[in-house]
Amino acid sequence: LVRFLTVAPTSPLPPAEGEVATLLAEGERRLADGDGRTALASLRRALSLAPEHPTVLMTYALACLALDRLSDLETVARKVLELSSEDMLRAAASATTTST
Repeated sequence: LVRFLTVAPTSPLPPAEGEVATLLAEGERRLADGDGRTALASLRRALSLAPEHPTVLMTYALACLALDRLSDLETVARKVLELSSEDMLRAAASATTTST
């Protein structure tokens, strides 16, 4: 879903590129396959490479939510709140869109 939001014509989130994009895709695929541990490892690596990227933060947050990792979710949610107001609004729009 985050991938859809980053490529839609009116995308609320900026697309990731290069290794970060590859890691996000791998994390999403592993999560969909039920391999939460490997999914989080891929997403954590993407987060280490792009710790301020709104798409990385939201993908990681959604994975933490799906895996009931609430302390990790709280940490990443605080990082989202530290984003610039424009990026935070985009991230919030993404979260609102994905929860419906």
